[in-house]
Formats: sequence, C-alpha cells, structure tokens
Amino acid sequence: MPLEDNQGAGPAMVILKRSLDPGSNAATVQFGTVRKLRSTYTNFWQASQMSQSTTVFSLENGKSWFVNSCPANSFWFNRFIQGMHERSGDQPNVNEAISCELMSEIMTRLNKRVLNNPRDSRSIEFACYLLFSFLAALRGNETMMISLGSILELMVKEKRLKNENYIVLPLIGKFKQVTSVTVYLLFISKDTKSDFGCDVGIWLDRLLKVRKDEGREKGWLFCKKDGDRRGEPLEMSHFEGDLHEILLEIQKTSSLIPKDLVVEERYSVFRLARRGATTEARNRGVPELQRK
Repeated sequence: MPLEDNQGAGPAMVILKRSLDPGSNAATVQFGTVRKLRSTYTNFWQASQMSQSTTVFSLENGKSWFVNSCPANSFWFNRFIQGMHERSGDQPNVNEAISCELMSEIMTRLNKRVLNNPRDSRSIEFACYLLFSFLAALRGNETMMISLGSILELMVKEKRLKNENYIVLPLIGKFKQVTSVTVYLLFISKDTKSDFGCDVGIWLDRLLKVRKDEGREKGWLFCKKDGDRRGEPLEMSHFEGDLHEILLEIQKTSSLIPKDLVVEERYSVFRLARRGATTEARNRGVPELQRK
C-alpha cells in the first residue's frame, strides 16, 4: 500500500460520495455539480505549503505556466474524471426563453396592478427589473449593477434626456470576460413595437419615485434595504418568486404557457430575459455583431 496519495484517490472518493447526494432536477446531483470539488481541492492544495515545489514559467506576453504535482492534475485523476463523466452523462435543464408576447402579457398585468395601487413598489421594482433585463439583453445578475446615483446624475447634467425618446441605464461593476470594474451606458428606446403596458420611460419614472420616497439618491437601483448587507446589490434570485407567481397566473388564464409545463422548473430570472431577447433579435434578422 502506498504511504501517500499522489494520484488523487482521496478527492476521487469524495467526488464519488458527493455524486450520491439528491439533486434538484434528477435523483442525484449531476456531474457538472460534483466536478466543482476538483477545483476546490486544487485551490486548497495550491494555497497550502504543498505547492512550494511548483515550477513557474514566465512568458514574454505577461502570462505564466505553472507545473505542479497536485494529485487532482495527475494522469490517473484525469482518466477518472473522464470516465465518470462518460458514465454519468448530463441531464441539462435549460431555462425557457421569454417571448415578446409573454413579456407583453406580464407587463400589462403588472401595469394594471400599479394603476390600481400606485404604492405597489414591489410590482414596480419587479416590472423594471424584468423590462430592463429583456430590452438590454442582460443576465439576471447584471441588471442588479444599474447605478441609481449615476442615473440621477445624468438627469441633472443632461436635462434634455427627459424629453428624449430613450433612457440611459448606467451599469457599473465586473462583467463576464472583463477583469476590471467597467462602466457601461445602455441606451434603451422608450417607444417599442411591443405593448408593455406603458412606455419604458414611465416605468423608470415610477421606480425613481419609489427610490425618492425611500430617501435614496445614491447606490444601486436594486439593493438590499435592511440587514447587515444593506445597500449591497440584490441577488438575482430576489424576484424569482414574483416571476413564478405571475407566470402561474398567466398559465391558468391564457394559452401562452402550456398547461403541462412546470413553471418553477423551466423559468428562471437568471437567463430568461437575455435568452428571450437574443432569440427575438435572431428571429428579426438582427446581425450577430449588434446582438453582442
């Protein structure tokens, strides 16, 4: 028997044990979930004294190559992971895209709620979150990076924006494939061919009024209002319940959503709006470069 594990048998056993845990969309967790333990083990190993023997090759372009003896990178472990993936397979649960027709129905119903109760701040917040995500083709977490302070600052400096046929959404943060904090200005037309209950500018004005009533002029447009993490951007799951609630309502009263479709499993705020927006753009023949 070997006196040490230099091939990765230890992490392999942990991964196998984890693969027996109950899953959300299947009887057990999927390979895509359990394989993350390999990264956890590797990061732990590299941060420990065991990585002192690591050899580094520095290249002229500023990049580096690392050669180490981490068991999770061994030939045996790579074959183990490959074999496990081939035997377990994948069972993806792809989220449904939201169509323009469904989006229009959602916004029309939310608009009726707000007209009946102008102080319904939750419906206003949810409507703006969903509408901005859809029209700007944003991922769920990216919409939470819209800056309230920057919107108000732009309105003060550029008073003519009030009369323009578009709104400006400033996004600040670290985005996918970008390593540093970046500022994006997204221009969204107020007037769209789809009926969203009312134009986009009115929805934004409603939300800004809610924030003014809360006494907020800085920070994020969507943020936590209490607790130790007050002021931080909301998690994208914040509106998950609101989404499912209104979709279930639509499913019961219209034919836009099939009756046998499980709303909670097939719709999620994370990619629903972006996937719907890109699909709509593709169907309308918008060039790929303009959709990025």
